[in-house]
Amino acid sequence: MVNIKQLKSKIATIKSLQKIIGALEVASTAKLHKLKNQTVFFKEFFYEFLYVLNYVQKQIDIFDSAFQQVDDNAKRLLVVISTDKGLAGGSNANLFKRIVQSYGTRKDKVDILAIGKKGKEFFERNGRNVIASLQIKDKIIAGELVELYNFLRNATDEKQYSRIKIYFNFFKNALVQRPTRFSLFPLNQENLDAFNEEIELKTPINRREYREMIIEPDEETYKETIIQEIIENMIYYSVVNAKMSEHAARMIAMKNSKDNCKELETKLNSTYNKSRQMKITQEISEIVGTKSAIEQ
Repeated sequence: MVNIKQLKSKIATIKSLQKIIGALEVASTAKLHKLKNQTVFFKEFFYEFLYVLNYVQKQIDIFDSAFQQVDDNAKRLLVVISTDKGLAGGSNANLFKRIVQSYGTRKDKVDILAIGKKGKEFFERNGRNVIASLQIKDKIIAGELVELYNFLRNATDEKQYSRIKIYFNFFKNALVQRPTRFSLFPLNQENLDAFNEEIELKTPINRREYREMIIEPDEETYKETIIQEIIENMIYYSVVNAKMSEHAARMIAMKNSKDNCKELETKLNSTYNKSRQMKITQEISEIVGTKSAIEQ
C-alpha cells in the first residue's frame, strides 16, 4: 500500500516548487519586457547607422582598407556570448553545439573570449583555450563593454588573429531564439548584408541625393574608424539579443516546468485520494468483520 504520509509530503514539496518556479517565470518576463524597449530603440538607431554607412559606401569603399589585411596563418578568435546562470532550457547547448561542430578539430588554432559564466565553464571543460572572460549584468550598460571594445581594437591593430567571429543567440520572438554568428574581422559588404537578412533588418532606402564628402584627417583613418564603429555596434547588438534570448528561454522553461508540476500534483492528489479511500474502506471492513466475529 502507498504511504499516505509520504504522498502528503511530496504534494507539499511540489506546491512549494511551483511557487519558486512561478517567481522565476515572473522575473524573467519582467526582465524580457525591459530589454525589449532597449532593443527597439537600438534597432532604430542601427537602421539609421546602416543608412549612413550605405551613403558613405557609395563614395568610398570602406571595406577595402589596409587595416583589414590579415595573416591567414594566425589564430582565430571566437567571442561567445552565453548565460551566467542556468535554467535557460537548451539555449546554451544549441550555441555550443554549433561552435563545436565548426571547430571541433582545431582547438590549438582557436582562442575563446567567453562572455558569460556558462560559456567559460563549458569551453574550459572542452579543453579550449579561454583567453579571457566577461560577465554582463541583466541591465546592460554600454560602458561595461568598453574593456571588450579596447581588447578587440588592440587585437585587430596588432593583427593577432586572422578572423574574429562573434557567436550569440539571436532573439526572434519569445518562442524562437537561434544560434547566430557574425564575422567581426575582417568585414565585408557581403557578410553585413547576409547578417541583416538573417536578423530581418531591411536595407535602408536612400532618402536624399548623394553629395560630395569631406574626409578628415585622411581616407585610411576614416575607414578604420568606421569599421571600429561597426564592430562595436554589432557587439552591443549581440549582447542585447543574447540577454533577451536568455530571459525568453528561461521564461518558457519555467512555464513548462510549472505546467509539469501541476500535472504531477494532479496525479499525486489522485493517488493520495485513492489511497485514503482504500484505507478507509479497509478500516470499515475490519470493523464490520470484528463486529461479525463478536456476534457469532
